[in-house]
Amino acid sequence: MSARAGPAELPSARHWHEAVRLSGFAQRRSLLNRETVTADTTIMDVQASQLQVLSKLLDVANLRHRVIAQNIANVNTPGYHRLGVSFEEAFTKKLGTAPAQELSAIEPKVLETGGGAPRADGNDVDMDAEMGRLTKNALLHNMFTQILAGNVATMRSAITGR
Repeated sequence: MSARAGPAELPSARHWHEAVRLSGFAQRRSLLNRETVTADTTIMDVQASQLQVLSKLLDVANLRHRVIAQNIANVNTPGYHRLGVSFEEAFTKKLGTAPAQELSAIEPKVLETGGGAPRADGNDVDMDAEMGRLTKNALLHNMFTQILAGNVATMRSAITGR
């Protein structure tokens, strides 16, 4: 997928509309044999790359949700240290320069990040901070989902012609 495909050859829009009106296989086949125009597939490539990146961002948000839930579940476990997901720094480094395939290949890492000051039992999870992180992550997940749904709706509209 590293090499970009050239423009595809498609019948002109006038011929497509005519094909919809006509019935019968022979009539449709004759339309396809007429002169063709080239269509730029760049927009579809952009849509596909956006879908890959949004899919990766949703995967990271899901992982972060599980990690935060684990931190909250272990708030009273002696000696437990807060875990976090490391992803954004590597993602933003490559965001402007790398193609979507490289962006979607970046893997998030679950690391022991340490929370606030450890309590007497050695646990460093701050419940208020974790609830704030959970809320922020939920908002990001909803935003990514809405953007993805909008892209899919746009593609569906383009395919159906509505």
